[in-house]
Parts: sequence; C-alpha cells; structure tokens
Amino acid sequence: MSSNCIYPLCDNGGDILGCMNEMAFNYNPNATIDDGSCIPVVEGCMDDDALNYDSDANTSCISCCEYLGCTDSTAFNYDADATSDDGFLYI
Repeated sequence: MSSNCIYPLCDNGGDILGCMNEMAFNYNPNATIDDGSCIPVVEGCMDDDALNYDSDANTSCISCCEYLGCTDSTAFNYDADATSDDGFLYI
C-alpha cells in the first residue's frame, strides 16, 4: 500500500492503524484499528496578533479573536478589525 500524507496507510494484514474517534482533531475515516493516537480538538483563537491568542488551539473558532483598536468609525484612526476599544480617539 502507499501513503497519500494525510493518512499513512500501513500493510498490517489489511488493517489500518489510526484515530477512530470522529470528534478528534486527527480522525482517520480509513482506520480499522484505533492506535491511541487521537488528539482532542482544542478550539480557540489561532492569530498570535490577537489579545486572546491560544497557543494550545488546533482548530480556529469563528470570529472569536479579539483585537485592540479604535472602534469609532468617525475617527481618523478607526480600525475596522478592532473588537475592543483601546481608548485612543483621533478626530
């Protein structure tokens, strides 16, 4: 058998070792024997520029990252990406 990166295939008499837990980060739908390699999904902010960056996260959450900046759309220094106001307002 050959590997096709995502899931390595091993010739173990037709059996394929891998994570069989569908809720795991590295679930292998081709696995026929659970090899204990399952990694739990850790959802969090994966942008290291964000206030709430989570170095343990392996799955990005939708719109959960927080950024400091000016949230007043009439200000000269308005930041459309800001989710938390930094207190600096330039008009």
